[in-house]
Amino acid sequence: MVSYNLQNIDNIRRNYWLRGLDSIYDRFREGRKSIFADKDIKAFKQAIVQAQQQKGGGRLTAVDIAQIAKNDFKARHSLGTKWAPHRK
Repeated sequence: MVSYNLQNIDNIRRNYWLRGLDSIYDRFREGRKSIFADKDIKAFKQAIVQAQQQKGGGRLTAVDIAQIAKNDFKARHSLGTKWAPHRK
């Protein structure tokens, strides 16, 4: 037997009534702000692409990308955590 939370059902019905079929799509949400500036994000992505091209086979690992962030952009990352500015 499947059970549903009545509050969820009411929310779905209300959203459908207010927004029609658009209610099935996710709405834009701000989310967490990036610690990188826009120019740094582009540069970071480009550094990853360049490192992949220099590798000459295989894939970059999360450890490789964390090293790029630490060495070139002064940001640290450990697996399972968010990117954070490097603090000394």
